[in-house]
Amino acid sequence: MATKSQTESGRTVEFTINPRERPDADSVDDDTPSHVLVEVTATAQTQMAILAAGPAGRYSFDFRISTQGIEIVRAYEEGMRANVDELPVWMTPVTEEVADVMLQME
Repeated sequence: MATKSQTESGRTVEFTINPRERPDADSVDDDTPSHVLVEVTATAQTQMAILAAGPAGRYSFDFRISTQGIEIVRAYEEGMRANVDELPVWMTPVTEEVADVMLQME
């Protein structure tokens, strides 16, 4: 479910994701949250997603969407810079869902 709203600086989209329900969620494990609140803000070429994942924590990432899918440019865990390659496995279906929702809204 996605709802779209406008901000002064651009477009903000808010929606929720249950990574456990994605049909291709091979990366689901016991640490995978069942409810992730996503807020995406688009500015220029890069978009930013903020994820509130309950006990799993708060993450954010800057990303671009291309024909190859989603490319995470920078990532943060609890406000601290994180290595993109070391994000939790449950982030894979979340980032894919973010790309799907954003492409549908264009």
